[in-house]
Amino acid sequence: MKWIQFGCMVLLFCTAAMAAPSPDYFFRDYQFSDMVISPSGRYLATLVSAEGATNIMIIDLVGNTKQMITKFVAPANVQNLRWKSDDRLVFVSRNVNQAKNHVHDLAAVKRDGSDYHFLSQYLSTEPSQNFWGIVDWLPEDPDSVLWASAPIGNPYYAVSVLGISSNTAIRARGHGFATAGGRNCWYVTDHHGDPRICFTHEDDLSNQLNYRANAGAKWETLAVFRPGEGLVRPLAFAPDDNGIYALSNLDRATFALFEFDPLSKRLGKLVFEAPGTDIVNGVFGTDGRTLIGVVYGDDYTEVHFLDPHLAAIQASMTAAFPGRHAIISSQSSDGGRAIVFVQSESNPGSYYLYDENKRAVEKLADLAPWIDGQAITTQKSVQIKTPDGTLLQGYLNTPTGSSTLNLPLVLMPSAAPGGRFGAGWAPVVQFLVSRGYAVLRVNGPVARNGIGLGAAQASGAQWTLADVQSAIVASTDWAVTERIADPRRIAILGTDFNGYVALMAMAARPEFFRCGISYGGELDLQHLFDRYASSNGLKRERAAAEISYWESVVGSRKNVEYLRAQSPLYNIARFQAPIFLAYSTEDLIVPFADAKQMRDELTRAHQNVVLFSKADEPHLFERTENKVELFTQIASFLESCNPTDSAAH
Repeated sequence: MKWIQFGCMVLLFCTAAMAAPSPDYFFRDYQFSDMVISPSGRYLATLVSAEGATNIMIIDLVGNTKQMITKFVAPANVQNLRWKSDDRLVFVSRNVNQAKNHVHDLAAVKRDGSDYHFLSQYLSTEPSQNFWGIVDWLPEDPDSVLWASAPIGNPYYAVSVLGISSNTAIRARGHGFATAGGRNCWYVTDHHGDPRICFTHEDDLSNQLNYRANAGAKWETLAVFRPGEGLVRPLAFAPDDNGIYALSNLDRATFALFEFDPLSKRLGKLVFEAPGTDIVNGVFGTDGRTLIGVVYGDDYTEVHFLDPHLAAIQASMTAAFPGRHAIISSQSSDGGRAIVFVQSESNPGSYYLYDENKRAVEKLADLAPWIDGQAITTQKSVQIKTPDGTLLQGYLNTPTGSSTLNLPLVLMPSAAPGGRFGAGWAPVVQFLVSRGYAVLRVNGPVARNGIGLGAAQASGAQWTLADVQSAIVASTDWAVTERIADPRRIAILGTDFNGYVALMAMAARPEFFRCGISYGGELDLQHLFDRYASSNGLKRERAAAEISYWESVVGSRKNVEYLRAQSPLYNIARFQAPIFLAYSTEDLIVPFADAKQMRDELTRAHQNVVLFSKADEPHLFERTENKVELFTQIASFLESCNPTDSAAH
């Protein structure tokens, strides 16, 4: 294979010419995604989407061959994958079972597609985490991983060894692999693969840091962290297996990486902090144990590498792609080869292969070959100050080449726990701007640093939305004062939890918005704590960890009066503007009955409401045809209530 710096690899495809910006242009499934390199650096694995299904392709960089090793058909999709070794992969797939429930399967398969081995199934609308339950990848054992499991509803996880290449029964490992005594335990193993840390999520919303000195020692509780007091969250053991690397926000506004001494129970050296934003997770070597970097969010997801070699490669990739954002997303064990993901605000991204020996970078594939990076929007980062002095960060997108004065505006607030808007490609934004709207995305005082709304309250409960509403008011005032938005043409739109935020903003300040859109937003907070989530006869039991999570976000499940006061379904009389609701009839996060009740009650109150729904979809729509139809309908709705023609308002 001939290597040319910044060449195009013949195994896959290069960027194609741009078509007209139909909804399909923005919402079609990516052709390639989740590309990862094997430990030796010889093989690549990537997800390939076609005909409504997503499967795994293996590419041999030496043999210059490619092979599809899974054969799922729509609506099944592989969603995550990881190399266990050069010979075997572990992956998560989502499918629909005979009862029409969306289920996630954890499975393993050999590189050539043989020896498929089913490992576990999780009934949910979304995986709780990548490779849920895997505690350690056991790099010294090619046929097993370390696994934590418990029956649904049981929050006490037991650890065992799980065979991934045969019908080997689950077997308990030595040294007392019982539960560590805490609820919803997140285990951390040392460099020998022994679980020695258990970070818990308790029923009272507190966290416990449990530890043992070695594999045979008794567990002890090093610290208990109450809601709102800050915490220490362990990531990995130091190379000597004595010290711990941990994230902490004790006595500080954001999470930073520290050394932690389990003997003195104190934080030690500050290893790295990202000014103004949280470090959210670790990056690990191919053994799954060694901390080689940390992830934090700014305009783009960033990685700070602790490994000097990888840090140098990252710096060279940043310099090699000026005007775009380049990040190492996967690397071989020796760091000699790496997958580099390059993206921009006008393109969802491309994968490149870095080869240290050949000192070359070669393009492998575009996520969306039909998108050529043409600037549909002009984007700029903005800062907005609230009346109390809080500084909000966000992004303003306007149609390229058009006037930026008195435009129809769609406000998209972000208060989603652990989430924030970034500067990269955003299909909803690109679509709306292509239809003539300015779009203002604002990271609220909570979302800016990825801190859960409930955790931001000192009590861990009694969340009132006051800070979020203040941010929304400040954002609309700023857009009008700067003469960007026509004050008579402002709509609000939110997806998932931000759909809930959008509805509550409409209820709180009905005079602000011509109309609003909630796509999958929560409608009755009480139902987040139902033991069984159900829609149209489908049902799943909520895991204890899920209920604990929602309590950390919205407060205590026991305060019914408070939860109702913060729910759109119990604020019908406060809505005045037209509302567009979009929900799956089989949603197992937001019951579809809530969406129908919201529509019916708004209709009885003589409010203009549209309910758009689709069957055979999870929480948010995945099928291209349904996404295209949804946003075609959203565009029509917006044009009717928030027209792009100023004379039509």
